[in-house]
Amino acid sequence: MRGLRIGAVSGWRCARRALKAAPGLLLLSGLIHCSTPYLKNRLHDAADIVTIEGQRDSYGAALHAGPLALGVAWKSQQYQAIGLRGGEWGAYNSAGFTALAFGSDYFTEQPVDFNQEWKSKLQKSTVDTHESVLERGAGASINLTTNNAIGLETLPIDTAEPSLARQRGKTYRLRLPFGTVQPAYTSKTLLKDDKIEWAPAWFYTRLELQAGAWLGFRAGFNVGELLDFLVGWTTVDLYNDDAPYEPDLEERFLNDPRFKNLPPHIKAALLEQIRKNGSLPVLP
Repeated sequence: MRGLRIGAVSGWRCARRALKAAPGLLLLSGLIHCSTPYLKNRLHDAADIVTIEGQRDSYGAALHAGPLALGVAWKSQQYQAIGLRGGEWGAYNSAGFTALAFGSDYFTEQPVDFNQEWKSKLQKSTVDTHESVLERGAGASINLTTNNAIGLETLPIDTAEPSLARQRGKTYRLRLPFGTVQPAYTSKTLLKDDKIEWAPAWFYTRLELQAGAWLGFRAGFNVGELLDFLVGWTTVDLYNDDAPYEPDLEERFLNDPRFKNLPPHIKAALLEQIRKNGSLPVLP
């Protein structure tokens, strides 16, 4: 009997210790859950709501409401900006200008080149090559090493690992006031043309103020990103920016405005080479 009593007392003590340890175990479980992609996605969604950016070589002032802008402002591409933008803190490339309601806006991981000399040369070479194909017939093949053809090595393909902001679809190169990749004046049927590339959905719900006198700032709030953050706790992803990131790089490659005008055989050659190397291009 004494042994049974000692055993019962010991068992009760163990049970009490287990009950006391239960909150700690629950806390530990919570901490483990905090390190999961679920909470990381919520933290990224929260960071998307606010933009706080410090600038150099920035002049004027402008208010941005979605793709609409009002003011006169200029941000040079010469210096990187630093701050919280696109859900990520750090240094990045931003540039653009606003002239009343028109302008452009760039937020990229690659340096912005307003001159785009390679683009004009690429377009000219594309026209020459395409005309030669028409002259020789649709079934004619082109030697990629000829002077009037576009060599694969001349295309500006960046194979570096994309930044988190880019993987989440937060970087852009857009024209105002419609939020399109292409300038508005290049299309006579802007609202009817299926080939027009529009800004991502979150771009249309932003409200930002930009101002500077060499040193400048950009600050803003995005109501759409706030909604994405709130409903994200239910695992609903409004802007498709939660991990795991599985962007269709092949589709992005084919739809990129810099490559849309390439002849089909050039696109096919590029895709064949890229697939052979085991990866698709990350366009700058």
